Amino acid sequence: MALSLLWLDNTFHKGEKMENWQLVNLELSKKIKELGVKQESIWWWCKFKEYSKCDGVHLGYSWGLSMGKLTKKDCDDVEEYISAFTVAELGKMLPNWYETHTVDKPNLWVCQPRGLDPDEHPMMTEADTEANARAKMLIYLKEKKNAKT
Repeated sequence: MALSLLWLDNTFHKGEKMENWQLVNLELSKKIKELGVKQESIWWWCKFKEYSKCDGVHLGYSWGLSMGKLTKKDCDDVEEYISAFTVAELGKMLPNWYETHTVDKPNLWVCQPRGLDPDEHPMMTEADTEANARAKMLIYLKEKKNAKT
C-alpha cells in the first residue's frame, strides 16, 4: 500500500534533507537498479512529469522522493520508480562482515570488509554519506559477481 507521501523540499536531521544522509542518491540508485537488484524499499525515487502552470504544456521531467511506492491511482504523473534504499536496507544486502564508518575528513564515509586481510580483500569504497558508501560497495560486489558469470 502506497503512503502517497511526497518529500521534495522537507528537511530533516539538523536542517539537512533526508536524502542527504539516509538514502542512496539518485545516480547510485539507478546503477543498483541496472544491476538487477530487487526494487523494494521504504523510499522511492519517482520521475514526475512537469507541466506549465499557465497552459498545462508538458515541460519535461523531474525526480522527487516518495515514502511508499506511488501508483497511477495515486498520481498519474509518475513515469518511473527506482528504490531509494536506506542505510539499514543496504546493510541487510551486504555480507555481514562489511562495515561503514567515518574517517578524519569531513563528510567522508568508508565501507570495507571487517577483520579480513587487506591484501586479500583490498576493496574499500568512499562516499559523502554512509548510504552512498554502502551503495558503492553493493555495486562493486554485484559487478564483480557478474564479471565471474
